[in-house]
Amino acid sequence: MDDASLGRLFLGLDAERLEEAQYYARAARVATHFTSRRLKYLDIGGIGRYGGALVFREHDENNVPVRKILVKYSHSLEGDEALRNEAEWLGRLRGAEHIVQMIPLAETNLNVSGTGKRPAIALEFLPYGTARMLIIKCQELRGRLPNRLLWHVMLCLARQMTAMAFPPNRGPDASVLPEQIQPGGDQLPLTHNSAHLTNLMIGDFTPTRDHDLIPIFKLIDFGHGRLEDDVATAVNQNSLNAAYLLMSLAMPELTSEQLIKGTIEGRTYHNYILKEINLTSVVEIKTCANKDFLYHDDIDELLQDLIALMCSRHYRPAVADIVVIAEHAVRERNLGSSDDEIRRLVQALILDGDVIGGPLDAPLPENQLGTSLQGLITAAERAGGDLEWMIAEPDEPAQAQGPTLFQTFNDMLARMQNTSADDVD
Repeated sequence: MDDASLGRLFLGLDAERLEEAQYYARAARVATHFTSRRLKYLDIGGIGRYGGALVFREHDENNVPVRKILVKYSHSLEGDEALRNEAEWLGRLRGAEHIVQMIPLAETNLNVSGTGKRPAIALEFLPYGTARMLIIKCQELRGRLPNRLLWHVMLCLARQMTAMAFPPNRGPDASVLPEQIQPGGDQLPLTHNSAHLTNLMIGDFTPTRDHDLIPIFKLIDFGHGRLEDDVATAVNQNSLNAAYLLMSLAMPELTSEQLIKGTIEGRTYHNYILKEINLTSVVEIKTCANKDFLYHDDIDELLQDLIALMCSRHYRPAVADIVVIAEHAVRERNLGSSDDEIRRLVQALILDGDVIGGPLDAPLPENQLGTSLQGLITAAERAGGDLEWMIAEPDEPAQAQGPTLFQTFNDMLARMQNTSADDVD
């Protein structure tokens, strides 16, 4: 059935609802092309003007469920180009732990010339939804994420930057491993160029110490990925994007427009005095990081300093330096939240989320895409109807922070003065 025929079925709808109905009808039609004895269609994972994503459960030859996968397809020329571009970069990033992984699937193909079909790729299924829905839950509860979880996300973002700078380019069957800085290796000036919380998704736990308590956060959608003219431009752009994502998670009371304005778009620089990071002779820097974030009493001062530097005019840190600081904070810094408190928070805000094809695998209310609030309501009932205590900051001051000057980082951080002397807009 073509789009015109689909449209006639919905003549009673207004233009916006009609367009939405056409998207859903097209998605259902596309799903039939992939459904087989081996692939069982579950639901729509995402939908848009240029394409969509479908969730399937894959079965083995004995009809035993093996895994869930996401099939991403295009239904426009613009979508074709973006999907092919994404496949190219995901191929280079194959094997990077903090980047969504493209998987081989016989039913998907990019070379569809003369077949009447559109390009499609298969991706790993990430079970716990988007960071955007995590923030919506925080907004519903009028709370904010604790520093320990924010630092965990910061480390994930740093690993994503590492992957783009040093893509592993492993084979389809190779192991997925933590990203590694390659000392002396050539950095690739790859940028993601689509920084928003729906492109930061929550995967599963891993046996490593970085993800045994809090699930991994992965970067998706490289349809607008591209190579910049030089490494400095790429690092600066990726630093701004990562800082924006972190500030978005830390400040649920601010809209994306408030955070983007002055940071990524129309950068507005202001003076900021470093509180914990010692840059030898430098105390005050110029940064375009959001002021509300930088001066919020509940946010760790080291994290504020790092974000200020990532958005600074002259002292943006190298990727390796961001990784070192984030690793130190995650593994060594006293951030005032116990393991048990973090487990309960993760259970309530992430694990109990209702995600398409996810652990609950429940019908979605009102065609909600991604994580919904349904799981949160269930969790609230189990906790006696009140989850606010899990994320609201305590009335009593947090435990004392670590040392205010990181003397062991002096040499590393001083390199910022030499390697990032000029701001790249």
